[in-house]
Amino acid sequence: MAETIIDLTDTFDVNTIIWLRSLPGDELGPSGRMAEDVETLARACGPFPFEEIVVTSSKEMLAVLSDLAERCQSGLRPILPFDCHGSEDDGLLLAPSGEYVGWQKLADALRAVNVAAENNVCCIFWRLLRTPSDEHLVDY
Repeated sequence: MAETIIDLTDTFDVNTIIWLRSLPGDELGPSGRMAEDVETLARACGPFPFEEIVVTSSKEMLAVLSDLAERCQSGLRPILPFDCHGSEDDGLLLAPSGEYVGWQKLADALRAVNVAAENNVCCIFWRLLRTPSDEHLVDY
């Protein structure tokens, strides 16, 4: 049995899924299918509001997160899947601008969202793990 890494003993409230996407055009197929599946599930289980926001630059990502912080003051409690590539050193890569939003700036912006939502935010980041036969893949 695997060792427990984190044990959540409290609950939090969420009321909307906001899919934040910033991918190159040739990678939209799998991303679009995932977003469609999540949106379909959200409708079937709720209805549970679903939004998809396409972000193209660092400035735009920070503006979107600032807007979400304002919306959280009025009751928004989001699940935020981040569908984009990134770098451990540089942060999230935003297509098509090719800019990175650094982890510290992203953390500061997300902290404002979380404070406004009274600690009721769920952020989802995933990482693609490469194998030697997958040299063409880029980490998320």
